[in-house]
Amino acid sequence: MRNKPVYHWRLGLLILVLVLATALGTAGCRKKAAPAQPAPATPQPAPAPAAEKKAPEPPAPELKTVEQIAEYLSKLPPAERRQKLVDGAKKEGKVVTYSTSSLDSLEDFKKDFEAKYPGITLEFMRGGTGDIVEKTRAEAKAGVFLVDVHDGGSTVPTLYTDGLIAKHFGVPIPADIPKAVYSDWYSSVRGLGVVIAFNTKMVKPEEAPKTWADLLDPKWKGKVGIDTQVGTYRGLVVKWGLEEVEKWIKGMIDNGAVIREGARNKPELLLAGEYAITPTLWVHYAEGERLKGNPIDWVIPEFAPFYTQLIAIAKDAPHPYAALLYLEYLQTVDTQQIVAKSGDIPVNPKVTYSPRVTEFLNHPQLYVPDVFEVETALKEFPKMAERIFIKR
Repeated sequence: MRNKPVYHWRLGLLILVLVLATALGTAGCRKKAAPAQPAPATPQPAPAPAAEKKAPEPPAPELKTVEQIAEYLSKLPPAERRQKLVDGAKKEGKVVTYSTSSLDSLEDFKKDFEAKYPGITLEFMRGGTGDIVEKTRAEAKAGVFLVDVHDGGSTVPTLYTDGLIAKHFGVPIPADIPKAVYSDWYSSVRGLGVVIAFNTKMVKPEEAPKTWADLLDPKWKGKVGIDTQVGTYRGLVVKWGLEEVEKWIKGMIDNGAVIREGARNKPELLLAGEYAITPTLWVHYAEGERLKGNPIDWVIPEFAPFYTQLIAIAKDAPHPYAALLYLEYLQTVDTQQIVAKSGDIPVNPKVTYSPRVTEFLNHPQLYVPDVFEVETALKEFPKMAERIFIKR
């Protein structure tokens, strides 16, 4: 009898259980989600760099005196310096000058300055050198400071010696002003030059004296006119010395020179024929008459003395910005045109008085003596003048 196969039902059951377990385990693994990953961050633009903080501007220095202000302004760019100068002057409202200039010139300056700078008044006191010096000294001694600008030849170096003039640090000096007519404490508003002038009806131009020594020639006996005033000879005193000038003047007197006080300012004496030649007439008078067609001409000798009318700022100027502005104003082209129209020689080379005067100012032997040596000459000359003009 064939044996019946044995059905291993238990084995099948086990296999089924294993299959189900495997399936269930796989499904469980699938259902168990992986931990959620954070969404990637949206990229943000990089923050703008913080703006650099400007260093705070240093506080403006405490400026009390005109020298402190001038030194401060001198370090600024030109445009900024100019603006601060004008603004400061307008706040002050006025400027005061003590001057030896003519009343007409001062009135012209006042009118023009106040038109250019509305709100700034120009006040002036006109007087002689001695009066202005004594007034300024008395005010300083009393601690009363009224003046801002001094305008006058001998006034300025005298007051500088007294310690009453300020340095300007170049602030009020226009770029076109020649160095020969200013320093670190003064400048100039007009000039005076001495030439040898002659009456063309009495002397032929080709025969006119060409040097100072030519005036001693016997052929000019009784034909030379000379002044007695020290101002005319000061450049010669500085150049030659007092002794040589005395010999020269005595030589002309011994040769019959005509002596006239104030002749340097009187071309009419030469025109009238009181004398034929003079070494003591200011060049602007000689040229002024020549330009009018009058019979005067002149020559430039071997050296030509040229003096300037000095201008400077008072050490304790109560209106320092206005003082600096007014000093600058006096040297500008427009103001120098006023100077030329008044008959004086301007110091600004952009203003032409006449071609002949330009020739004089460009002369290689133009001689501008030191201001302190001039002051010494002015003090020494009177005693000599007394000997040769009065006690002769």
